[in-house]
Amino acid sequence: MSDDVAVIDAAHAAAVERAFAVLVGGLAEPDEAASAPARFAAAVALAERARGLALAACAPAGAAAPAPIVIRFVTCGDPASAIIRRGELGFWASHVEALTPDGLLLGAHADGGVAKRPRNYDAGQWTRELYATVPATPAQQAAFWSALDGLIGHPYDMDAIKAMAIGELTGMASLADNAGAAEICSAAILIGLLASGHAKSAPATIRLTTPRDVAQIVSAYVALPAPHGPGVGAVEPFAFDPFAA
Repeated sequence: MSDDVAVIDAAHAAAVERAFAVLVGGLAEPDEAASAPARFAAAVALAERARGLALAACAPAGAAAPAPIVIRFVTCGDPASAIIRRGELGFWASHVEALTPDGLLLGAHADGGVAKRPRNYDAGQWTRELYATVPATPAQQAAFWSALDGLIGHPYDMDAIKAMAIGELTGMASLADNAGAAEICSAAILIGLLASGHAKSAPATIRLTTPRDVAQIVSAYVALPAPHGPGVGAVEPFAFDPFAA
């Protein structure tokens, strides 16, 4: 056995012991006043915490730390953003993207398709924005970013935008089911959330996903406060760590 393998095996043994202690310690003090579904949900959350501790501790020395899933909802004051908001029945955000571990914004735009852009690429244009950190295990984080990285370079799905426009005018939208290798902004994020398991299922046509749909999924895991406007304090991601002590 090589020294590297020995180190990883030792870390694995220590991680399993620690995770088991967390799990047993939590189950030994159940909340008797809670309902059976609540106790079950607490047990599942505890198991996920134990699993996350083990996965994090077993990573080989020098391995990159898991990257949080940070979603940015945003809108601008231009006519296109207003039309999108109208199609979402008044929901405030017209665009959604993800904040990468290296501080860039990964998302889909008509100009450039799916790509990473500088954090301030739309400075002076946006009117409201909100960053939300989605609670996730290391495995979920890895799956999310792997899925989004796989979309980089895809063109913007203009056919989906046309279908949405027709649907807004006629009440009917027709589009081939998930055909092609192109995405609008919200479809790209939904693909990531499906890969991570945060979205358990998707509409028949993922291509017509809206920022409002993404917000509904994210709000099942973390409360979404009111968006920030320009000049209203510092706009930074807020985080919820399910593995915090």
